[in-house]
Amino acid sequence: MSSRITAVEYLSNAFLGAPVGGFLVAAGFTIALGATGLVYLAGAVLLIMMAGDFAVQRAEERRSVHTESREGLKFLWQHPLLRGMAFLIMVMAACWSAWLALIPVYAVGPLGLSPKQYGFLMTSLGAGGVLGAVAAGWTNQLLGRRWSMFVDIIGSFTLVAAPAVLPASTTSAWPIGVAAFVAGAGGTMWTVNARVITQSFVPDHLLGRFNSASRLISWGTMPVAAAVAGTLAQFMGYRVAFGVFAVLCAMLVIPFLRVVTARAIAPVDQPIEPAVSAT
Repeated sequence: MSSRITAVEYLSNAFLGAPVGGFLVAAGFTIALGATGLVYLAGAVLLIMMAGDFAVQRAEERRSVHTESREGLKFLWQHPLLRGMAFLIMVMAACWSAWLALIPVYAVGPLGLSPKQYGFLMTSLGAGGVLGAVAAGWTNQLLGRRWSMFVDIIGSFTLVAAPAVLPASTTSAWPIGVAAFVAGAGGTMWTVNARVITQSFVPDHLLGRFNSASRLISWGTMPVAAAVAGTLAQFMGYRVAFGVFAVLCAMLVIPFLRVVTARAIAPVDQPIEPAVSAT
């Protein structure tokens, strides 16, 4: 189920959204911004129309947000595997944020792509994500859950390394698109497996607090990375900016091999014994 949800997310956001966004920008910024506003308005209307009782049934006394956040951070810090995965995601998210911050200007500038072509370039990222989500199951069976997740390290490195080593020309758009495809596939393989691992190790009552704490650490570097990437590109050039993050991503290989071990994730794939009823 996790892989299906991830596939739908990538299909909607990256695979379909990217080319549509490119066409809208090509048609005019007024049309693009206006369409975005209408979509948000439609989403708000649909949210209001949702029927049902979605209130959380709390079995424990209500506590402050700060207290619950500390519980999530404490649990994350005390679990070696989950703590290590949060660090890995933190660096990879920084690399993705740097790429996403630079690639629009880089694509329509040095690469010489039109807004429509840029939209299709971004589609390769979504296409890889859809394929990765669909293929996550048999990839786990073929390579194992650990090496399926390692594909994300390779994809993230390829994503930022391609524009760092390739010449800035229109012909480089194809290999950069291939790198984005690989990164998209690896990203969903990691997401699918990370969700399963999280749900296996984190108690149900701590899932919300854990996810918020984990995202605070792992996603917190994204705006900083985007700012650093922009500064490096401005003063030292695109190659240096992409190259710095490619080196950071390559350095994740050793931490990954030490943290995400077969022994650490073995409990995830252990069969659940059926409960024996007393007679």
